[in-house]
Parts: sequence; C-alpha cells; structure tokens
Amino acid sequence: MTNNEQLLKLHADLIRINSVSHNETEIADFVFAYLTQNGITPTRIGNNIIAQTSDQPNLLLNSHLDTVPPNDGWTRDPWNPDQEGDKIFGLGSNDTKGCVAAMLITFINNINTPGLALLLSPEEETGGKGTEYAWPILRDEHNWHPEAVIVGEPTELQVGTVQRGLLLLELVAKGTASHAANADPTGKTNPIFTLARDLAKIQEIKLTPHPLLGEPTIQPTTLQGAEARNQIPAEARASLDIRTVPVDTHDEIIAMLEGTLKSTIEVRSKRLAPFACDPEARIVKTIQALLPNSHPFASKTMSDQVHFTGFNTVKFGPGISARSHTANEFILASEVIAGAQAYDQIIKEFLS
Repeated sequence: MTNNEQLLKLHADLIRINSVSHNETEIADFVFAYLTQNGITPTRIGNNIIAQTSDQPNLLLNSHLDTVPPNDGWTRDPWNPDQEGDKIFGLGSNDTKGCVAAMLITFINNINTPGLALLLSPEEETGGKGTEYAWPILRDEHNWHPEAVIVGEPTELQVGTVQRGLLLLELVAKGTASHAANADPTGKTNPIFTLARDLAKIQEIKLTPHPLLGEPTIQPTTLQGAEARNQIPAEARASLDIRTVPVDTHDEIIAMLEGTLKSTIEVRSKRLAPFACDPEARIVKTIQALLPNSHPFASKTMSDQVHFTGFNTVKFGPGISARSHTANEFILASEVIAGAQAYDQIIKEFLS
C-alpha cells in the first residue's frame, strides 16, 4: 500500500467513527492504537492524544477529533466515507478529519525528526476537555514552549494568522412588575423601554477596527420580558453576540458598555479572545517560502488557535472552511494528499 493509499484509508477509517462532541472516546482509542501500531508511544490526557519526538518540541501539530452532529439536510449516511471521483463524503471529512489524517501520517513519517509534537483533541466544537484543558498542562507542567504551532483546520492551505474572538453578554434592565393597565403611563417602570434605548445606543457604538478583520460586531440575538402579553416584567434581558478583533480586550469592551448603557451587564463568556500571530514569525515565512500560493489571511471562524495565546500559531490545513457543518460534507482526496505533503515539507524545513 502506498503512502497516499494509507493516508486515504486512515481518513476513511476516521470518518466511520461517530465522534460528535462529547462522544470522542472511540476515536481517541483508535488514534492511540494507530500510533502504537506504528512504533510510537503516545500519552493521553482524557481524550487528548499526545505524541512527541523529543522532550522539548519546537513545532506542535494540533487538530480536533470531534464533529458537530449531522444536520437534517444529510441525504447520505454521515459515517459512510463514500468516494465519488475526487470527492470523499462524510461527517467531519473536511472539518477536520482530513487534517487529522494528514497530521497522523506525517507525524509517523517524521518520527525520527527531533522537536516535533502532536496534540489531537476532543470537544473543539463545543469547548470543554479538549485543547483548552490539555494545552496548559503540557505548557506549564511539561514545560512545552514550541516556537510554532500549526492548528489543523480547512484553510485551502492558506495561512490563518488572525481570527475573531467571541464575547457573550446579557443586558439586564430592571423595572416594576405590574398589570399593563396599571403601569406608569410614562413607561418609567417598564424595563423594556430601558432595554430598547440601550439597544438603540448599541447601533451607534463604533469599536476600534482591525486592519484585516475590520470592526467588531455587536448583535442582539435573544430578548426576554414578561411571559403574559398584559404583564409588565420586573426585568428585561437581551443577549449580545460580540465578534471581537485583536485590538480592544474583552474587559475593555465590557467597561465601555458599562459606561454607556443603563442596563446591567452580565458576562456569559469571554474565554474566546481574538488571536493574532506575528506576520513576521518564522513559521509564516517558512510556509510562504515552501508554498508560494499560500498567503496569510484573517479567519472569520474560531478554532483552538485561541488557546495558544503567546505562541506563534497559524491555522493551516486541507479543505475549504465553507464546507464545514454542511449537509453531505466532503473533502477532495487530492486536498488531503496535498495537505499531508505540505505538513511534511514544513516539518522538514522548520526542524532542519
């Protein structure tokens, strides 16, 4: 069996395993066994699978084992890796089992190259016990401080150096609960009016733009008031989805909103900060030199790249982001092969 045949067989085997987030034990067991069968001694932190060629890695390959659930639009068996011509269909084929297969085969082929490490993780799609849990252990307890990290995501082999963050807030306006007929006719006791005025103010707020990503966006998504149509609520709420850029910090944005709005702000999540890699980092320049058609870009989607703050980390892998989470998801066999070849070139050059 040729190396490309082994790669595509591994990719198909990964697709066959149902690894929807929080259900990754089977695929983690499979990857652990696959590395062991190929002469490697992996370790494990929960369902995070770790392998290394030396104690102090200088280049880390990272991708995720989990997938989103199949949506209602699927007309194929999501876990049957059908191939039609160059297309390989299957849940996670593109996001990110193409990257995982390419990284596994490439790691095995470079087992004698000092300075290489591999971290394949669960729960990227949902957050939890994946990279955000395992990486601080490797960094702080095992003293891993690689010069560069490659996060395997479908980027068309372009170099993702910047990505947005996510800040989730709740606006909470307080009022006086009453029957609508008995409420203050001026609306002073109705928290919905306070909330509405604050939402109107948000439309006028201009946050600091990033040269590649543009302005952060603030979008109200859910509203909550009274449950009865003739009742004034004691409080009214609005959820805010804020897509941030690496200029103002999440705490700075929260402080600005607190100084502008009348409603109280409750923080639901600020853990997914925006990320930016130094565009002059050696990993960026190495990829560009080896693959002249690979250019740095700003990614609209989030990934485990966010958890490597302080490290030169790029998002890079086979496949196309727009295919992710779609019905009848697919990747091209030629893309998976090209991804493995690119990873191999980068490893050999970066660690030479």
